[in-house]
Amino acid sequence: AVAFYDALAAQADQTEASRRDRGEALFRLTGAHWQLGRMDAARQAYDQAMAQFKQLAAEFPANPAYRRGAAVNATQVAELLIDNRAPNDATPYLAEAAEAFDQLLEQHPTDPDYAARRAYVASLAGERLRQLGQMESVPTEFARAITILESVDLSTATPEQSIDVRFRLARALNQLAVFELEVLWKFAQAGERV
Repeated sequence: AVAFYDALAAQADQTEASRRDRGEALFRLTGAHWQLGRMDAARQAYDQAMAQFKQLAAEFPANPAYRRGAAVNATQVAELLIDNRAPNDATPYLAEAAEAFDQLLEQHPTDPDYAARRAYVASLAGERLRQLGQMESVPTEFARAITILESVDLSTATPEQSIDVRFRLARALNQLAVFELEVLWKFAQAGERV
């Protein structure tokens, strides 16, 4: 899979469709690198995919798929960094993804995919804060994810979107519940050890 997506990403054709396909190939390539434990290669491919989609979004602003592509890749870089205990490095990527999905939701308020992805960014932001020891702010981000997901009108969603939103809502509720159950961080002695 790596060789296939690597070859697709390396194509030099400059049509809009081929550049979109290159961005998608880079995104899929990152997943292969990540699964193989090649974190530096995954991050590099995410950054390339993000740049590809940003360029397309600038040239074709009427197509929200390109802003979504850039934001999805920013989210994935943030997740990779948080998973690898680099929460400070994730900050600009989370901010970029949050801003993009907020704008997309403002323009398309009934889109369940944008809502689910924005909520995931909030969940990642909560985990980032937890890793940084900023415990008082963590519940706010988890609650933001819950609020976003609870606002989705599932009657307009496809079955796949409905499942995704409900799964992400359950995940966000679980994150908040587990965090609140682990109340030791509220005690001074525990805070010194975090």
